[in-house]
Amino acid sequence: MLTHFDFWGILKHRKRNVILKKSSIAFGLWAMAATCGCGTNGPELHSVSGIVIGATDKISAIAGSSVEISLKDRPTVRGFGQIEPDGAFEIQSLHLGELRGGALEGEYNLRLLPNDEDEESRKRALSAFSKKYLQFETSGLQVIVPASDPIEIRL
Repeated sequence: MLTHFDFWGILKHRKRNVILKKSSIAFGLWAMAATCGCGTNGPELHSVSGIVIGATDKISAIAGSSVEISLKDRPTVRGFGQIEPDGAFEIQSLHLGELRGGALEGEYNLRLLPNDEDEESRKRALSAFSKKYLQFETSGLQVIVPASDPIEIRL
């Protein structure tokens, strides 16, 4: 005797199992991400501030330039801070598409980037500090985050 074969019923059952499995995997990944210590706001950032020290004319020449830091063991992790007219700066980092104050914990190389608002500003900034400060490899400047004291960069 022939029994009725429900092809569409079996197909629906398999689709439902696949959807349930994918949903379970997605939920598991979400749960792992939520509990990995990063939280919903991303990893913990530590405040990093500093000052560029030098002759008054040099400091005013580099106002608008930037200090950039690069994590030694992950060079693509960077932060930057704009140098104010008094030489002060505060490092900010981009996390989850949002600019936030501070930087991840770690050891960083540091360099100066001249103000490039216009050619005159760039020339003025470049005349105020040695070209060695333009590259992480040659600047000789480093910082460990979290830092107990503000960074001091002497020109």
